[in-house]
Amino acid sequence: MPTAKGTTLPDLGSDSDEGFVRSLRTREQMALNRRRGWTLRCAAIPFGKLFNRTAASSSGTGCTSKLFVGGLSYDTNETALKDAFSQHGAVISVKVVCHPTTGKSKGFGFVTFSSQDEAAAAAHKMNGEVLDGRNIRVHHSNTG
Repeated sequence: MPTAKGTTLPDLGSDSDEGFVRSLRTREQMALNRRRGWTLRCAAIPFGKLFNRTAASSSGTGCTSKLFVGGLSYDTNETALKDAFSQHGAVISVKVVCHPTTGKSKGFGFVTFSSQDEAAAAAHKMNGEVLDGRNIRVHHSNTG
């Protein structure tokens, strides 16, 4: 069968009924799936509804006690990060994310505070500050 550019595409229905049989099988499978209740219904889901953020916060403000810290120097370790953030409240845990095989820092980490108020104060005060020669970005973590 000729196309607009002059190339020829194979005609699956001319030599065999393979195209028709494949189409028939697909229709039969779709009918069977509908009877089973397996129909796929495409619907637009608002992005905010994909994640339940109300469970992360008891006050409903969207705040958590876990902070994301980005823009870290590759030389920044967990001790330096804890020292910098412990000035703003009681730090429960600190994690600098490292590459699994090389062990080098990926340039970001997480700091967890004992309360949401301390975390909010630390996020406000530390965002944009210099740590180990780099301006860091501090935001509330998406996951609790």
